[in-house]
Amino acid sequence: MQVSINGSHREVPIASPLSQLSELRERALGEVAVALNGNFVPHAEWARHQLSENDCIDVVAPVEGG
Repeated sequence: MQVSINGSHREVPIASPLSQLSELRERALGEVAVALNGNFVPHAEWARHQLSENDCIDVVAPVEGG
């Protein structure tokens, strides 16, 4: 199944939970924020969100400085 992660298309297994994406598996709480189809998904809910065909996932990390 195809999804978009930060603008790049990727193939993932059908019915994969958001938490199984390689970009998120080893991330600590607060290390990144995730939006699924434009909606923020709290870290505690990553395992409950099943991905669907053509989902758009944005993974962002905070940056220090100003």
